[in-house]
Amino acid sequence: MYRCYNKSLRDFLMHNGLPFLVIAKDIKTEAVFWLFEKTAFCEKLIESWEANSPLK
Repeated sequence: MYRCYNKSLRDFLMHNGLPFLVIAKDIKTEAVFWLFEKTAFCEKLIESWEANSPLK
């Protein structure tokens, strides 16, 4: 499973065909996250996102 705390990354994953399984709140930080199934396709999308992130 992959916890996504970034709204822009969530939008990117969903735009590329990955539905999130659930929206939840972290019990320690109370930050909202979206839970995705961590498949090979999901990992490729995350790698692509990170490679093109302006925050590097």
